[in-house]
Amino acid sequence: MNDFDRFFESQKRSLVGQAFVLTGNIEEAHDIVQEVFLRVWARWSRVATLDNPPAWARSVLRNLAIGRWRRLQGRAES
Repeated sequence: MNDFDRFFESQKRSLVGQAFVLTGNIEEAHDIVQEVFLRVWARWSRVATLDNPPAWARSVLRNLAIGRWRRLQGRAES
């Protein structure tokens, strides 16, 4: 198992939990976490060198959840 795989296994449960708290929808939570891990994977060589890679992933997750919420708000107002 490589470093990214270990990161994925150690973080997926807590990230799904955080995404669920932010969205209230388990399917949406899984979609957001999938996108988080795609972004982490794409930048793994940089993310792996950070002091706190899980914090970076949580920040991405929060930003994605807020972006989706804003898009939904925009649709509701239309």
